[in-house]
Amino acid sequence: MAEAGYVEGLLENPWPVVVVLVGASAVLRVMGKRRGQRAGVGAAWGALGLGLGVYAAASAVETDREAILAGTRGFVDAAAAADEAALAGLLAERAALVGPGGGFWDNLTPGFVAGEMTEHRVTDVAVRAVDAAMDRRTGAGGAAGRGFDRGVSTLSLRSRVSGVPTPTTWELSWGRGEDGGWRITEARWLTIGLRDDAPSPTLYR
Repeated sequence: MAEAGYVEGLLENPWPVVVVLVGASAVLRVMGKRRGQRAGVGAAWGALGLGLGVYAAASAVETDREAILAGTRGFVDAAAAADEAALAGLLAERAALVGPGGGFWDNLTPGFVAGEMTEHRVTDVAVRAVDAAMDRRTGAGGAAGRGFDRGVSTLSLRSRVSGVPTPTTWELSWGRGEDGGWRITEARWLTIGLRDDAPSPTLYR
């Protein structure tokens, strides 16, 4: 799966470029003043302005990867609260729960998620680690486009199930909806327990 491109990476972490531009601005300004060169001072202000512009753009724009990371945390919060309304805004119409090997287990609906969380008394849910990667949009003939229409987030959780500490790991597949928003199309349950055992449908059915 292709990683976020250069522009997306710059927007997510602008600090290296900002530091270089601000540093260059300081050097150019000192050299320009020492040599009495207005062009050097002007270039210094230009570099400083560019650095501030990069920072402002990065602060104002949310990349697709950042949106999926935020959505992943939002899904955890909504599931922990058994909030069906919030879950409905994050799940695709035909989302599926699948096992570690990708086999279909159940339809992933807001009611299903909220019901399982309540029935098994899942509490103290917290994110231990989360990451995401994007896939390039494909057009006619499979040609890569300039945007993203698919992504995957990996998620490590800790929680208590009926009072028992139960760490789990998950892989959430995301697709872009017609409204431009991101929705979960599949939740793959990867591991459960301290030994990273493979889960089975009998754990919740």
